[in-house]
Amino acid sequence: MTTEPAPRHPAHPEGDADPAHPSVAVRVEETGLPPHEPLQLYTALRERCCDDGVHLPANLAGPLQDRGGAVAGHDRIAGLQVHEPYPVP
Repeated sequence: MTTEPAPRHPAHPEGDADPAHPSVAVRVEETGLPPHEPLQLYTALRERCCDDGVHLPANLAGPLQDRGGAVAGHDRIAGLQVHEPYPVP
């Protein structure tokens, strides 16, 4: 797992120039996993867990592109949390 601080925007290296539109720090986590056959993993997740929330996103470039790699998962793919002092609309 790697965690890196979000880089500052080149136009605002010292921080937020516009207080009405503050920057938001982002933490990225990456977890390496051994290769799996995506369709087998998708099927196993559905059988073991449940039908709801299991996903196998398709590549918009088409099925030939999916042969190089695909992702199967359960529940959310990504999450975003906004904490104080940033306003939540």
